[in-house]
Amino acid sequence: MSDVLLLDLLLHAWLIAVDVVVVVAVGRWRTRAVGVCGLGSLIAAVGVIAIARSLSEQTFPVMRGIGWVLFVHGPIDLFAAAWLSRSVARSDALVLAVFGLGATLIGVDGYLVEPHWLVVERFEVPVAGLEERLRIAVLADLQSDVWGAYEERAFRRTMEERPDLIVFPGDFVQVDADGPAYEEQVAAMRRLLPILSAPLGQYAVQGNVDWRETWAYDLFADTDVQAVRETQSFAVGPIVLTAVSFLDGFDRQLELPHEGTFHVAMAHGPDFSLSDGVEADLLIAGHTHGGQVQLPFIGALLTYSWVPRAWGGGGMHDIGGGRTLVVSRGVGMERAYAPRLRFDCRPEIVIIDLVPK
Repeated sequence: MSDVLLLDLLLHAWLIAVDVVVVVAVGRWRTRAVGVCGLGSLIAAVGVIAIARSLSEQTFPVMRGIGWVLFVHGPIDLFAAAWLSRSVARSDALVLAVFGLGATLIGVDGYLVEPHWLVVERFEVPVAGLEERLRIAVLADLQSDVWGAYEERAFRRTMEERPDLIVFPGDFVQVDADGPAYEEQVAAMRRLLPILSAPLGQYAVQGNVDWRETWAYDLFADTDVQAVRETQSFAVGPIVLTAVSFLDGFDRQLELPHEGTFHVAMAHGPDFSLSDGVEADLLIAGHTHGGQVQLPFIGALLTYSWVPRAWGGGGMHDIGGGRTLVVSRGVGMERAYAPRLRFDCRPEIVIIDLVPK
């Protein structure tokens, strides 16, 4: 049994027990249904934290459990309480039903709709001296544990854009790299790679989940993708592309001199953009997934990066010194213990058109 499955079994067993207690309590104290549901949610959350912490010190298991509380078991309790209290406390029942419906709709969107609601985001960067448009496709954070139809759709959608250059800012296969699933998913990914082609080439760098020492060989040997382990620059048509290593991508004091012609630097983490020593004209990164969850007036909740929240949430940003940063929200999402949801943060293929200025 996998650790994730064990976690889910324990969480759901606990939350079902809380569901039963809440329903019984509401049946007994129908005029206090709102208070009972609130107390039940608090008790459920405390238990979730205790169970998650007993299995792992990571924050993702706690988030996973809280997601089950908010968007699965919570709505069940709210709807049950609304039904039981409808005859003695109609206004309370209405409030409970409305909150239950809202949580259900958010959960359906976050878990079932948005994670695969792929969008193509387009940005345009004027380049002095460029004679014709150069199109870059960014496929960041594919990050799947079951490579299949969704990833194939993303690749085919990318090819519809007829890119001149394809870059992969890391994170490809997120499974136990020492287990049998790794070989299976690597093979599934490699079967899809021939879908992609670009006249100026395809370049990939290492991400957080690509921690196996042989990642570059495993994923890209004998393919058209050039996997880059250490920071290295390439002449790519009329521009220079620097593929930045995993560690350098998170180095906020990185020195990366300008290459003389229009200079693109691609890394997994966006933190290197905070260094004034990075003199590239266009910086491309992934890693943040756009936060996966974004809230109005707040933006990305978690980006695991030192860049400003607005940058980590994705998009194109003028970061000063004549430099532009593009951060992709990614094609995939966090796996393993993490809750598999997106909210107000659709996965994306990024298309950057370098156009004559």
